[in-house]
Amino acid sequence: KICALIIFFTFAIIAHICSFGQEKNSNSQKNWSDKFLGKSMQSMKKVAFKPPTQARSKERVELILKTAKQLIGERGIDDVSMREIADTCGIQIGSLYQYFPNKNILLLTIMKEYYEIMYSQTKELFSSVTSLADFQAKGELAILKFMELFEYDSALNHLWSGARAIPELIHEDNLDSYRNADLIIRTALKFFKGLT
Repeated sequence: KICALIIFFTFAIIAHICSFGQEKNSNSQKNWSDKFLGKSMQSMKKVAFKPPTQARSKERVELILKTAKQLIGERGIDDVSMREIADTCGIQIGSLYQYFPNKNILLLTIMKEYYEIMYSQTKELFSSVTSLADFQAKGELAILKFMELFEYDSALNHLWSGARAIPELIHEDNLDSYRNADLIIRTALKFFKGLT
């Protein structure tokens, strides 16, 4: 896991360096992702998960996600089928596909939740950084929190290890790395005024 973190932060810095010179606007992440990842993910965007608006549907989606995480945590990505998730939830398979058109979209939705948790924790820690030493201490704490998620959540372990084989998860992982790189670099640059 330490090697993965070192690779993650190295990629984060490289991704940020690659983005220098782009227009600084609200579309900078989109511009970077299009340039870096190409247009191979356009088909995925057409079938992406759309969160429901009705309370009953939201409850059903939460049940599906919770069940999928539990089953994946017990046996891994490959050994869990959409039918098994539906059966364990007590819903029809068609109802599951109504929310998640395929298994990769379901996995992507779960992984996005994890990415959001990790990013929010890091952002909260870095929001109160007051010095370079504090930045280093908060960075170390962010890494420990990151590792704790893996320690206590077996579904995340399975998803993370299987992510490199699923195009949707590779794409999301790259975007998340860029987002974290941006946060890390922008926080660090506060203490190197001459570089901004």
